[in-house]
Amino acid sequence: YLSVINCPTLCEIASTPALESLKVEECCSQEQLSHHMPALKWLDVALCDSLEQLPHHMPGVKLLMVWACGSLKALVNKPALDSFE
Repeated sequence: YLSVINCPTLCEIASTPALESLKVEECCSQEQLSHHMPALKWLDVALCDSLEQLPHHMPGVKLLMVWACGSLKALVNKPALDSFE
């Protein structure tokens, strides 16, 4: 589990292939998350105004929560979600 909260100058979260849960909140400079997160099962992203896209390769994600990310353009390659908020 990795929780990144209130890091306004953070530009990137590096590739984390074994990570299963990720929470990113109030990271205003974050434009994208790593595109290689094959083990991710839970993703919660909030208040990331610059975030334009989510990772493309998230085959195991079952729970996806996204809110107040005004620059997010699309959800590409939708995983087999159990829940989307």
